[in-house]
Amino acid sequence: ATHLPAPPLGTEEVELESGKKSHREAFITLTLPFSLLGVPTLTLPFARVEGMPVGLQVVGPYAEDGRVLAIGGWLEARLK
Repeated sequence: ATHLPAPPLGTEEVELESGKKSHREAFITLTLPFSLLGVPTLTLPFARVEGMPVGLQVVGPYAEDGRVLAIGGWLEARLK
């Protein structure tokens, strides 16, 4: 799991374990592999920790969008 909360508006960089990075660089490393592979992804709200929302990301095999949506629906019904 990666801890990367949404930064406040107007903030140019985020502080990561590996050092400071631009927003774009920080977030793109989390999503680019899935975009390049063309696989379906879905992010669901999962919980709140210290007032911050936590999401759960589901990634499926290529061209299995329906499966990812079905898993998302199943999780959503059980995580409420």
